[in-house]
Amino acid sequence: MAFHLSNDTAAQIDSLLNSVMQAKSKNGFNVESFRNDVIEYLDAIDEEIKEDADLGNLSHWNLDMDDGDFDSDGFFSVMIIQRDGVHGQ
Repeated sequence: MAFHLSNDTAAQIDSLLNSVMQAKSKNGFNVESFRNDVIEYLDAIDEEIKEDADLGNLSHWNLDMDDGDFDSDGFFSVMIIQRDGVHGQ
């Protein structure tokens, strides 16, 4: 099943990401890169769940960082994945 962000959710994530990004920094994430990170993470978790089904009942989290622009602060994204959805910080 493909991971889908509704337009409202995508707009909320985009607004959140833009509100915390450092001005003029190349470090950061957009909705598409955030979505791709979530999919990559969920694919990896699916493989782990195949070996231990109990993992499917747990919340999961993933921390990503973009620090390619050494003249700016690094940018961190935290994904919290629970049975009721995906939450970002």
